[in-house]
Amino acid sequence: MKRLGRYLAIVLVCCFSVTAQTVADFYDDSVIQDLYLDIHPNDWNNLKLNFQDNTYYPAELQWKDIRITDIGVRSRGRSSRSPLKPNLRIDFDRYEEKQKFLGLKSTMLKANNADASMMRERVTMKLFERLEMPAPRETYARLFVNGEFFGLYNLVESIDKSFLERVFQEDSGHLYEWEPTLEGYRFEYLGEDPAFYSPLMFDPLTHEKDPDPQPIVEMVRAVNQSSDAEFVSAVSPFIDLQTLIKHVAVEAYMAEYDGVLGDHGMNNFHVYRFAGSSKHTFLPWDKDLTFIFVERDLLQGSEQNVLVRRLLNVPEYRNLFFETIAKAAEIMGGPGGLMEETINRFHSQIKDIARADPYKQCAVNGEMRVCGAAEFDADVEYVRSFAQSRKGVVEEQLKALGYSSNK
Repeated sequence: MKRLGRYLAIVLVCCFSVTAQTVADFYDDSVIQDLYLDIHPNDWNNLKLNFQDNTYYPAELQWKDIRITDIGVRSRGRSSRSPLKPNLRIDFDRYEEKQKFLGLKSTMLKANNADASMMRERVTMKLFERLEMPAPRETYARLFVNGEFFGLYNLVESIDKSFLERVFQEDSGHLYEWEPTLEGYRFEYLGEDPAFYSPLMFDPLTHEKDPDPQPIVEMVRAVNQSSDAEFVSAVSPFIDLQTLIKHVAVEAYMAEYDGVLGDHGMNNFHVYRFAGSSKHTFLPWDKDLTFIFVERDLLQGSEQNVLVRRLLNVPEYRNLFFETIAKAAEIMGGPGGLMEETINRFHSQIKDIARADPYKQCAVNGEMRVCGAAEFDADVEYVRSFAQSRKGVVEEQLKALGYSSNK
């Protein structure tokens, strides 16, 4: 009977994904999605107790009229992991190898434990989207665990083979998640041993048994050892330089301190090497530490990062960096602009749910603690003021740096 029930659940997922609901509906950010996670209470308690571990627990998930069984759930994240409100990774094929949900192998639930407003990542990913740059889809979700409301989350598309197929129309290349195992690392050459790079820092998400790190070694060596005259020609076979500099420009406009030019070293991105190629492209991830300081310098961290420093010394790419920032300012606008409108829209969606979130946490002086409606409301006002002021600050900085869109 149990086997029959499992079969019927899988059939139900298959049928509804084809005839009624799609993955686009799942990540539709015009509505808040309701997700119902059923997990044995002992397993749920163990997941929270052992929140630093990557142990999977069996569970079931329901969204709308679709229920899927035999999924795996675990805690995820780095510094934002929490025993109170854990970030969650849901693997639909953990116990059934070929099982998918609306064509997805997995998805993420982000607790936003470092972001009292619960908006920073959503707004930042919207800017990547408006600039037509690859980025995971996201929306808000109410999570219910064993029938009880557990809190407001970001429902985040996994960067995996399904994502690669959607964005690049291929999925057979090498995908890596950046692991900041060497604090303060900023693209320095560490020598010929591939083990210094992968899986140490470039953690393989595909081809796990054969991560093929040699092109990464050659990429980092070219970045560090090519002459100034040959830098672009030497590095271009290994990195999509235009996408990279635009990626860094978005982070600069959004005042991120934990991205490619992170204050403590490179962080929060994935890298994909295209099939049959040595070329890598950077993909954004975990953007909840943006909006840090409205006056943040656009070039903050660029001198310390070998790759970006050398790239900004090339007039073509320096101009593209400034041009992308200027375009971001135009898109996001100042008072009453798109960024503020987006914040107001998100606030209207989530305000009641965020205030009622029983396990909401906030980062205070670098440490997470329980917080509530007052902290949410105060941080919403902060991100709104950032949206109103950042455009003007950025335009003044661009002017001081000698950039003019009329050139």
